Amino acid sequence: MDDHRAALVRIRSRVYVRLAAEMGLVSEEDAKAVFALQEKDLAAGRASFVTRYLVEMGLLSREDADRVRERQERVSLICEKCLCVYKIEGKSPGTRLACKCGNALVVPGAGETGETVLARRAGATGGAASEGAVARLLSTRRLPPPLALPRVRAALARAGAQRYVREAPDRWLDADLGRPLAVRTLSPENAAIPAVRARFLAEARLAGQLEHPAILPVHDIFLSAEGAPCYTTPCLAGKSLEDAAPGLPLPALLRAIRRIAEALDYAHEHGVLHLAVSPRTIFLEETGAVYLLDWSSARVQARPEPESGEDSGLHPLPERPGGTPYTSPERASGKPLDRRADIYSLGATLAFGLTGKPPSRAAGVGRLSGVPRGLAAIVTKAMARKRRERYATCGELAADLARFETGEPLAARRDPLLARVVRFFRRRPRLAAALAALVAAALLGAGWFGNLAYQDAALRSARDAQEERNRARRFRENVEEAKKLAQLSRGSATPDEEAALRKALAHAQRAARIAATPAEETLASEALVRAYLGLARLAVESARAPVGPVERALEHVRAAEEAGGGMLLAEEIASVRRDAEGRVSFRVQTDPPDASVRIHRLDRESNEPGKLVADGESGDVFDLPTGGYLVLATAAGTLEVRLPVWLERATSENRDVTIPLSRDAPEGFVFIPPGHFKWREKGEWKEMTHGFYIATCELTWGEYTRFLDSLGAGAADREPEWMPTAYQKVRVRGNHAVQPDHPVYGISHDDALAYCRWMNSLESRWEYRLPESDEWEWAARGADGRAYPWGEEFVPGRANLHGIRTGVQVDRLIVPAALDRGDRSVFGCLHMAGNLSEWTGSLADPGKPDLFIVRGGTAGSPDLAGRCWFSRLVDPRHRNWGHGARLVASARTR
Repeated sequence: MDDHRAALVRIRSRVYVRLAAEMGLVSEEDAKAVFALQEKDLAAGRASFVTRYLVEMGLLSREDADRVRERQERVSLICEKCLCVYKIEGKSPGTRLACKCGNALVVPGAGETGETVLARRAGATGGAASEGAVARLLSTRRLPPPLALPRVRAALARAGAQRYVREAPDRWLDADLGRPLAVRTLSPENAAIPAVRARFLAEARLAGQLEHPAILPVHDIFLSAEGAPCYTTPCLAGKSLEDAAPGLPLPALLRAIRRIAEALDYAHEHGVLHLAVSPRTIFLEETGAVYLLDWSSARVQARPEPESGEDSGLHPLPERPGGTPYTSPERASGKPLDRRADIYSLGATLAFGLTGKPPSRAAGVGRLSGVPRGLAAIVTKAMARKRRERYATCGELAADLARFETGEPLAARRDPLLARVVRFFRRRPRLAAALAALVAAALLGAGWFGNLAYQDAALRSARDAQEERNRARRFRENVEEAKKLAQLSRGSATPDEEAALRKALAHAQRAARIAATPAEETLASEALVRAYLGLARLAVESARAPVGPVERALEHVRAAEEAGGGMLLAEEIASVRRDAEGRVSFRVQTDPPDASVRIHRLDRESNEPGKLVADGESGDVFDLPTGGYLVLATAAGTLEVRLPVWLERATSENRDVTIPLSRDAPEGFVFIPPGHFKWREKGEWKEMTHGFYIATCELTWGEYTRFLDSLGAGAADREPEWMPTAYQKVRVRGNHAVQPDHPVYGISHDDALAYCRWMNSLESRWEYRLPESDEWEWAARGADGRAYPWGEEFVPGRANLHGIRTGVQVDRLIVPAALDRGDRSVFGCLHMAGNLSEWTGSLADPGKPDLFIVRGGTAGSPDLAGRCWFSRLVDPRHRNWGHGARLVASARTR
């Protein structure tokens, strides 16, 4: 079972279980157990829908299972091509949806079948059921020449108008079968011209009669409502050879040309010449299929007379003067044509695929630069100016391509000198007789010379054979040594490893210089590519740059491509190039999935989103340069959620993220989603596995005073204090001018926890607590490991950090909690660098509950205390003017 099928089963199962849970039929624990069993079966290649497990385990009755399935069909629709999930609740049956991948979706109706849909459509148009059946029957058969019956015309027009629905400019939907199609038709002006109309129908009939895997089939011929002839073919997704050739690996190119040669050989055997073979008429499907398109220029040889008195055969369109680079010389000059005209065009197309440039008839084929000699010989033979020197059939061309791929001798290679000499004298018998007499006379006078010549030739032959064996041995030794040394590129970046790779490159270059056969040229090119790729990987590793391109590595990648990398090891080269360029794949999903996603650049010196680099939807995969980004996700009825991400090469963090969306938050709080971030002083990776809400401002005097007022006589135990000397404690209220909008200071860890308990007694929806140390740093720092909430460098005046000052009353240093001095974190939290140090819920040592971690600097701290990783350890009972609090909230579970 393929991965796509398994993913489709997973998505449908999860939608089904979510609906069952909403209906109160399945618990979360049951769902986890069922999914675990399903994953085991999927890993073993067995695709089973989740209903089977729920019913067999007794978790769901068959009646309830059917109810959930019916609800799933009413509220959701899944695109089987790209696996996107759509909500269709409230949409009318028959409504058409266009998926972002181009697939056409139709909202089903309750209890409907294909027959009832067709009957409803026939009734809507007022046509009789029998006439609609005749129209559908005729639309599945070949068009009977000359298409003269008025009733047949009317039936076909109604059938086409009802059956084929246009979903996009180049995409139609067969409403009867539910499959996407491409529809080709004539413009009203051309449809009115009898010759053009007849030619269009003849082309469709011809393509429909040639049944070959590489010839695009014609499904149906019909008339549009306006009377224009139309025919349908499968809807293709891919590129023409003209567009795909620059990055097409050599094996894929040869396989495509060989399949087209086989298709042409099949057409020639049925008396059809294509006469328009070019990179533009060869189409490479995404599935790997190859098709020969555009039979409008085809010529049918030795065809039977038409059934009517009219000529319904195909004639080639007039060629423009000189033709195209793919037109055979005989067609360009107006001479009679045979199958060798298509052989010339296919050879020219192969030359384009190998070089990326159209061939020139005037200059001849010549030596194709960078192309193996065997392929150059095949192209030369196929494009010979004289037809008798070309391949006799396309089947011979396909066979020679297969021989090249397996390393066998080619039929296209030039004959030996002796064979050419014999052929020369056979055409000149008188000269041959004279030379024979002269040679005979010379031999009679020099008989004894023959023995010496024979011995000399034997010695030369033995010497040549020994030299060839030595050359082949040296070639093998160089290739094997290059491969062995290139394997060291998987280790660490050391001078010894670079020296080994340089030696591997030298061996590969020597092997390339002495290669004598196409197979040896391919082996030498592969050794060169692997050596260059090893050097490129080493350059990336040596640079130790987590982001950005490595130019030295890119130079080695370009050298690998020039050495034949466009045709060999294409996927490996592309992977190394992406690593050298510093590009990664980044996938974003949201929960729920129907959300829009925008990705902005986020510089390490900024706390605001920069340039918009991409936008899309949940489930999209983005190709991005390494560095910092801010992802903004939102859906209807939800808050906008921010997720900063830091993308590095050679790491797995932040490659696939899921952003939970929130519909609301406590007043003054912001939602912090789960994610990966750099934390602590050394910037180690840390994963935050859960989301939470955090207050954007520190706890204020106004909020804390309401708490004290609620305590009555017990308020004295929670009064904030500060210590003007080491042995003196003074209450803040009554000695300092406290203001309601300023952050409360002088509270202990125990005081902050007491305030949280009081808040929880008032709230039914939210539960409040102190942040853990890693939660606090994630909210202050974001993902990129910056030093301060606003960026990497300290900016005087941005944070309320004044350094150690004497003679200044401390309450005058503290600023309002909501005052924005430009020190917001990426998530929007204020004063996380200065103003007050903040209590957290994290112990310094879980086994010793006597010291808690305090994060952030105070108004009297130096700039070092404002760094996001800075922390101190404090007794939870200690009260002093620099200690405040910031709360975290989570939704209560009911």
